[in-house]
Amino acid sequence: MLELSGAALWAVHVVLFGKTTSRYDAISFSAGQLLVGSALNWIASDLVEPPVLPFPPVLVVSILCTAVVSLGLGYTL
Repeated sequence: MLELSGAALWAVHVVLFGKTTSRYDAISFSAGQLLVGSALNWIASDLVEPPVLPFPPVLVVSILCTAVVSLGLGYTL
């Protein structure tokens, strides 16, 4: 059920993305999408697990590499 719901939500994402992409600048749209996704993931992570402060340096590097390389370049291109 989790995989099916994830696939359904991804399909909705693709359809909405296709309908709204032509109306906005690519960089602005990508930045907005990343900000909304980051905020929702931050809220979900706080609900599921308590934060570990301070963040270990290896975690910070991993998050930055994932955000910049994977999400930043992938969504923008």
